[in-house]
Amino acid sequence: MRILWICGLPDIVRREGSDRVLSPTPTAAWSWVLGHLPPEKDCELHILCPVGGLYAPRVDFEFQGAYWHCFRRHRFEMPLFWIRFYFQIRKFVKEVHPDVVHGWGGETGCGWLATLFTKHAIVSVQGLLRLFKTLLDDAGCRSQWSFSSMIRMLIEKLTYRRAAACLVESEASRQGLMEYYGQDSTLVHHPLRKEFIEFDLNRRVTLPEKPVKIVFVGTLSERKGALDALNAFLRVAEKDSEFVMIGEGPLRGKLESSIIENGLVGRVRLLGAINVVDVVSEFTDAQFFLLPSYGDTGPTALKEALSCGLYPICYDNSGPRDLISHYGCGRLCLTGDIDCLANELNKCITDMKECVSEGVAVANRVRSELSSATVWNELRAIYKKVAR
Repeated sequence: MRILWICGLPDIVRREGSDRVLSPTPTAAWSWVLGHLPPEKDCELHILCPVGGLYAPRVDFEFQGAYWHCFRRHRFEMPLFWIRFYFQIRKFVKEVHPDVVHGWGGETGCGWLATLFTKHAIVSVQGLLRLFKTLLDDAGCRSQWSFSSMIRMLIEKLTYRRAAACLVESEASRQGLMEYYGQDSTLVHHPLRKEFIEFDLNRRVTLPEKPVKIVFVGTLSERKGALDALNAFLRVAEKDSEFVMIGEGPLRGKLESSIIENGLVGRVRLLGAINVVDVVSEFTDAQFFLLPSYGDTGPTALKEALSCGLYPICYDNSGPRDLISHYGCGRLCLTGDIDCLANELNKCITDMKECVSEGVAVANRVRSELSSATVWNELRAIYKKVAR
């Protein structure tokens, strides 16, 4: 089966996939893409990526068993105006002649492109902006919603209406898609990258005897609750505890100022967007994962933390609620209630031995359900239904 994906270019592929860096502009991790690689033996996978700042009009290469095709686009062009880009790549799509066209993301423009090439396009819901907006508005967080956000929500609406099939990664996403767009969907989880599948759980046996270490992974933004996470850590009673924040985003300056003002230099580390090997290293001696997100359809970082045996504490909404409830591991707090978040964190530290044991106990189940083989079996069944 010949499959064409249209999706964003993962940052590690931007840096290491070809014989030179593809673009000077950093991209998202898009870790789910790498979790699918290499594809199953009966699948010839072509991945088309619109890339802002690409060093040439087109670059083709093989990486981790897939054929990558990167095309230059205007860096700041909104997806709604990608019709020009469509004409740029349509000859290539005809040459590939795929059995299936699968676009990843309603708000990214990639799903929109897929629906322009075929009436039988499959679209994966990556985020769900109207769901996120509602959750943030309910919590009084309105600052990040701009004109461009409204345009992207329009793109979502048009994309999901045109798609032959929509795939979601969580029950929250499925319910949101039906509520806000009246579209049915199929649940197919995103797979874990091999570094998390292969993580040695035996290394976590002695964790209850080590100093407390808490990890946050996500964009340093209001939606991800980055400031809430730091403010909850301020209330942790265990003064030898350490907090590691992995990710970049608009709140980094505020976080740095708060760390200095509250005397947390040395106890809180802002690591930025580090590579997967370093993420795994930080997970190795951590007991807890803190992600007080105000809305997530995944989130991938929570899945990765669960696969490594970390015990999560999250706000009670959307994707985090789904994952913690499904695996029966972790604690949920009222969204936006930092005192509740801090109280649960302190309770978990008091019960650290039990939390570590519980985390390790569910990790293998997470790995099995989110393995590449499991997800590809589900995708192939869907692809066969829509293939020409």
